[in-house]
Amino acid sequence: MGFCFSRFSEWTEVNPGPTALPTGESTIHASWKGSTGRKTQVFELLVVACDPRDLTIENRTDLEKRVNDALTSFVFKTSLFSAKRNNEDPYAVRFHPARLDRGDGSVYGFRDEVRARVNAKVLEEEPKEPNNTLVVAYQFSNQPFPRNASDLKKEVARLDGLVEEAFESEPWLKPVTREKKLDGLHADYFPHFENPALEEGLPWQILESQGSNSTLYTSSFCSFESVVHIFEYLEMLMANIFISESLPKAMDAPILIVGAGPAGLLSARKLKKMGYTNITILEKSDRFGGKTKTVKKEITLASGAKATIPCELGTCYLSPGYDSVLHLFEEYDAGRNFVLDSRGDRPLRAIVDVDLARDDEEKATGINMGEWIDRKSGSLGGGIWETLADTFADAKAGVAIYRYNSLHRSIFGYVANHDLRPIPARRPDASLFKQTFNEFLIAEGLEILTAPFTYAYEVQGYGNIENIPAYYGLVWLTPEVLSGVAKAAVLSTVQPGGNHGSVFATTQGWGTLWEKMVAKEEFNIIYNVTISSLSRVPKLPVPAPAPE
Repeated sequence: MGFCFSRFSEWTEVNPGPTALPTGESTIHASWKGSTGRKTQVFELLVVACDPRDLTIENRTDLEKRVNDALTSFVFKTSLFSAKRNNEDPYAVRFHPARLDRGDGSVYGFRDEVRARVNAKVLEEEPKEPNNTLVVAYQFSNQPFPRNASDLKKEVARLDGLVEEAFESEPWLKPVTREKKLDGLHADYFPHFENPALEEGLPWQILESQGSNSTLYTSSFCSFESVVHIFEYLEMLMANIFISESLPKAMDAPILIVGAGPAGLLSARKLKKMGYTNITILEKSDRFGGKTKTVKKEITLASGAKATIPCELGTCYLSPGYDSVLHLFEEYDAGRNFVLDSRGDRPLRAIVDVDLARDDEEKATGINMGEWIDRKSGSLGGGIWETLADTFADAKAGVAIYRYNSLHRSIFGYVANHDLRPIPARRPDASLFKQTFNEFLIAEGLEILTAPFTYAYEVQGYGNIENIPAYYGLVWLTPEVLSGVAKAAVLSTVQPGGNHGSVFATTQGWGTLWEKMVAKEEFNIIYNVTISSLSRVPKLPVPAPAPE
């Protein structure tokens, strides 16, 4: 990221708040039981790459206690089914904003993995049985994720029941007939702070404490629930001279990373590239990848050839904001990226909105996304925005995007033609922390962006823009993302029919990236771990030599 500040405290400008982490070095004493048996070991560095609420550190500081108390998150669940579909239905993705807004675990969207690749012309030919497909259904609940096994089992059963009910009774799901459930994922999703904790400055207090007590925090709660934010936050930390000086001096010093999700794997990769050779990763589940789960299924094409379809149950699509991590796919030979939403006769997305539907068919199956944005924004004259990209080609929207990007850069910072991310260098003005994202857009006269931002933010499962703090909307919807969409709009006009878009997928799936990274880097991951003891013991200062 190129941050060149001498010390975080010089640019965070936050109140001290709760007691900061003790300064100085510590040794990390850990005991656990896992797939390799029981073990106790002393480490020189602790990297917390999991949700800190899942980790008990015996001598937590006041700041760590405050962070754990203030964090909140959502329940996110996906289900993969084999299915039959109406082959005349063109859409690969359906999103029902009103169902997500309920926040009760209702099915709010689904993605047809086969149709998405057929529409994008990634498959060289049509499937042999075009009505057979693979569908991922999405659910979201704004209730706290159950912390004990019994309550979690009950919640998963409840959510499974809602899936059954929805596909049997909801008209907008009728284009798909479920057959067999193949897999699923439920996750404690998007750990974040509400406005009072943001106003207190907790993300910046965490940043200021990094490296103290021989501890680093690298999981998504520090920035945002996405691979690109985790990657950029880690790069930002390691570029700071005070952080690097707090790391062990010996390259063979034992380092403990807790969590083998994207944060843990990227942390291990970064430390290894810095020269560290003795890294242990403890993972509570039986797999790496965390909220990435790619399930690969084989289908038969018209010629009889086989094709592998990566079905994404967690981390899925990419946007123009992911440029900083694209090199990882090349570095680990993990496939290429392809455009999902280029213009053509096969649209990607439909939005289910009964209030804006003009006939029974639209009420049942949804509205083309561009048309929905057009109506939602009040341009009922018909079809100005045929695609999401057209939103940004419209003159009024163009002015709004320019203003939004300017506001974003004034809040986050802008140095040497580069937008600073993943979090603002300084805590923003307190007024930002008294608004939801929707209130921010209205206050700044940016209502025209409400419709596209509703889709771009909410479909990921990050919550409702009418409830989520404005800060997180700005963290996710960056100038890079919006500029990428605008660029696609311009290129689509100049080169009609070209392969231009702003939503991308990977040919082999995100899971392949982590698989190949783990194999190439030969990470030492211990699975099915229960940590029985974890503490930090301050190192005694080395006494100065006696004068002669």
